[in-house]
Amino acid sequence: MRTTKAVPKQAGVALLMALIILLILTLLAVSSMQGSLVQERMASAQRDAMGSLEAAELALFEVEEAVRTGIWRPESNLNFIHDRGDAPDMFAAATWSRESTMSSEVDIGENFSARAFIEHLGEAVLDGDSDSLHVEDRSNPRLIANIVRIVVMGRGPSGESRRFIESYYVYE
Repeated sequence: MRTTKAVPKQAGVALLMALIILLILTLLAVSSMQGSLVQERMASAQRDAMGSLEAAELALFEVEEAVRTGIWRPESNLNFIHDRGDAPDMFAAATWSRESTMSSEVDIGENFSARAFIEHLGEAVLDGDSDSLHVEDRSNPRLIANIVRIVVMGRGPSGESRRFIESYYVYE
């Protein structure tokens, strides 16, 4: 007669515990990966934003140089040079579209793009009696200067971010 020992039946508790631990580790890995992706997107957006600000600053320098040298002046009768009060809305998309004549493309290199417009605000007179600018009083003038408002919009390398700079420039 042969006797067999009774083998205890396993209920699969070890397998169940291993699966639960594996599930927890998978959830931690997925959560960590999502956090890394969000941080990478934030860094990319920050880099693009800095690029668009650099583009706007470079464009402002180029426009100020064009005004200073006389290439872009109110008397040039260019479409993107506006009289006082006639300047377009700087936040309107139509102002900055490639087809727009309200603003002009500024050449600042391959990776960046920028557009600008100028608003001629008039003349200012520095009179001889004080060291302040007066538009009305033209008695005893020392210097007559023109004032323009320059608005530039720069785009970063991706084209997704935009930065605006508004400057007032005085020239003789």
